[in-house]
Amino acid sequence: MNKKEALTKDLEEKISRAISKIGDVPFHLIPKINESNDNASPYVDIGEDGVIYIVIRERGVEYERNFCRDTDDALLKLFRYNSSEIARTKEKNNPDYPLKTLYASNRTFKLWAYTVSHSSLLLRSEMKYPDLEGYSKETSYNIDFEFWAVSYIDIPMKLDQVLVKKITEQELPAHIDRNLLKYDMKIFQLQSKEQAYHIIAGGLLIGENRWENEDRIFNYHSNLEHDKIIFCTNEK
Repeated sequence: MNKKEALTKDLEEKISRAISKIGDVPFHLIPKINESNDNASPYVDIGEDGVIYIVIRERGVEYERNFCRDTDDALLKLFRYNSSEIARTKEKNNPDYPLKTLYASNRTFKLWAYTVSHSSLLLRSEMKYPDLEGYSKETSYNIDFEFWAVSYIDIPMKLDQVLVKKITEQELPAHIDRNLLKYDMKIFQLQSKEQAYHIIAGGLLIGENRWENEDRIFNYHSNLEHDKIIFCTNEK
């Protein structure tokens, strides 16, 4: 058995053990080794010399190739890519999924802006430029979470691998004042790395854009329009 075959066997066994622990991983999310799925899902490329890469290709175009130190590093990176999609798939098995889950992303979001005068909050996953590490088709644009009429915020400055849900008053932690829910306010739960955080607001818009230093919170007079609206609870 040569080095490539040994590493392939080792990684296959590690992937199998990881899947058995996670349970119910859809077939299309099971990472492949030395086999491109060509649909922008990550796969592992192991060379004859034993060098390991995580690769993302779509329609014949390679968008990303990340070096891995060893098979443990490859396994970690593979499931970082797929963790939000796996979580979303599991969540869909919940009968309340259509009512609760709004969005999921494996990108990193930061608390970007807040204005007291408009009670508006912006979380942004900032786009990457072609000369930066981690650039790909999937990171070439900003993703903005715009909350308005905000009455409660309980989030850290940075959130990784975010799952956004709309929850009910019964699911809200007991220590949060129920008076904040007056006037048809909505409760948004943001899950990140098994931690749950909460925002109470009048609504939420999730949009994609390529603005460099602008946003619709501080630059609200500029009439900026998102390239794509992913989700909106209602009209502002």
